[in-house]
Parts: sequence; C-alpha cells; structure tokens
Amino acid sequence: MSTNKRRREIMAFAKTLCPDARMEMSGDNHLRVIFTGPLGTRKVHLSLTPSDHRDAKNSRRDMLRAARTVGLIPANDSRKEG
Repeated sequence: MSTNKRRREIMAFAKTLCPDARMEMSGDNHLRVIFTGPLGTRKVHLSLTPSDHRDAKNSRRDMLRAARTVGLIPANDSRKEG
C-alpha cells in the first residue's frame, strides 16, 4: 500500500469520527491524528507504513478509543474496538 493511500484511508476514518480531525507528520514515518471534542483533545500516533496485517484494525481501534475519550462517541457505543 502506498503511503498516500494509507494517509487517505486514515483521514477518511478519522473524519467519520470527528469532522474536525486533523493529521500532521510527527517525525520519521509517523502520523499524528488529532481529535478535539467537548472533553478535550487527544492525539493518536500511527505509523505511516503498516507493520503487519493487523495494523489497520489496530489503528481504527486507537482512533475509536481517542474519539470516545474526548466525548465524540458515547462510552456505551456498540462500535467494536479492534
């Protein structure tokens, strides 16, 4: 998978959770996705290149957890983590 495709996929999922989500580069081959909600701000650090077949699932889990922490998703939401 190309790095541009990975960025697009990560940002598309982040925007479904938080329309105001931002993405920036943070050092060597890492992305930082920033979620802002009523309970504060949370940063999620993700690798720019996938490490294994579970990477996409783990990334989604981490972003869901961050969105839940800042109050964008109710704590009892039935969306699966990872």
